[in-house]
Amino acid sequence: MHGIKVLLKELPNIQEYLVEGKTVIEIGSTRDIGSTFHLAKLCGEKKMNLITIDPSKDSYNSALEVLSQFNNSNLHAVNDTGEGFLKGYVKNDICLAYLDGFDIITTHPHAQSTIDSYKSVGIDLLKDGNRLSAEVHLDATKSIYKNIKTKGVLCFDDTWEENGKWMGKGATAVPYLLEKGGELISSPSKKWWKKRKFNHGVLIAVNK
Repeated sequence: MHGIKVLLKELPNIQEYLVEGKTVIEIGSTRDIGSTFHLAKLCGEKKMNLITIDPSKDSYNSALEVLSQFNNSNLHAVNDTGEGFLKGYVKNDICLAYLDGFDIITTHPHAQSTIDSYKSVGIDLLKDGNRLSAEVHLDATKSIYKNIKTKGVLCFDDTWEENGKWMGKGATAVPYLLEKGGELISSPSKKWWKKRKFNHGVLIAVNK
C-alpha cells in the first residue's frame, strides 16, 4: 500500500492536526489521480494551503495541471528539490507533510528513463540511490519539523522496518522524529514486499 493510501486511510485519526489556514507540504509531485490530487482535494475541504514540490520540470508541469482542476489560489506547485526549497521556508505553519521524493532501489524495478534522469545530474541511482534518498528526506524532515508550531503529521512513502531497522526513504528521518518524541500512527511493514501487499507508508505525529 502506497503512503498516500495509508494517509487517506488514517485521515479520521488525524483530524485534530488538520487546521484551517495551515500548510500542507508535498515532496514529490504526481500526475493524474495521485497524491497531489488527493492532497489538493483535502486542502480544499479543510481550507488549508498546499505546496507541492518537485525538481523535475515534467512533474512540476503535471502538478500545475492537477492543481488547475480545483480553481483554488491556495494550491501551489514549486519546481525545486524539497530539501532545497524548505531550507528557506520560515513560516512556521506546517501541519501535514507527505514525503515521496528521491527514489530508492527495491525489488520493484525503475524505468530506464528514471535511471537516466538521475544520471543526467551526476547521480548513480542504482549505486547511491538509497543512501542519498535517506539523506535528502532527513534534511527535508528537519526543516519541516522546525516549521511545525505545536503539532503536525509527517507521512513517508516507501518506508518500512526490517529486523528492528528503518529502511527506505525515511530510514534516518523516522528515527530522528521518534527521538524528538514523535509517535507512530500507522503500523509499519516489517519488510519490503514487491507486490505491495504491506503498508509502505509510515505516519508520525509530532506534538511539541
